[in-house]
Amino acid sequence: MQINWLLLTESPSGIPIPTYGQYGGPNWSGGEFVGDDEPGNYTVKPEDPLDALFRRHDKAYDQPDTLLRAKADLRLIKEILKQSPDAVTGEGDLYAGAAVLAMLHQIAVVNGHPELLAKVDLGKIIQGALDRIEDGSITPEPQEVAALTTWLMWTAPASQEDFGMV
Repeated sequence: MQINWLLLTESPSGIPIPTYGQYGGPNWSGGEFVGDDEPGNYTVKPEDPLDALFRRHDKAYDQPDTLLRAKADLRLIKEILKQSPDAVTGEGDLYAGAAVLAMLHQIAVVNGHPELLAKVDLGKIIQGALDRIEDGSITPEPQEVAALTTWLMWTAPASQEDFGMV
């Protein structure tokens, strides 16, 4: 499986991010964009084991309870880190590591349950995410390179603002 560099979705903080498979990425479910309160189409077959984890996670988001959503985020983190890096392509590893880091933000900020993170080894989780990113590699097509470049130009200023760097 490859990252969908040409199919961008928006993170809860407004940063556009690429999707993955049929289920990876905010509001990307069943190979289509859905609204925050719309259920996904779960009849679409996941493209690889990582995509299957994202489908399970999407199903948990079909209800409004932020605690249940935060618990689903934590479950996704644990399942990704248990998964063998050989289960997916290099781009899958890259996306998996980034997803783990995104879920930490999702738990603490978006869903408002940082207390769940007090029960886990954050250092181990972050290192596991970084290891997956390091295992990852990307081999995008020429049109995807252009999309990746555009995406980096969009996100860099937004990230700098988020961290008070400008």
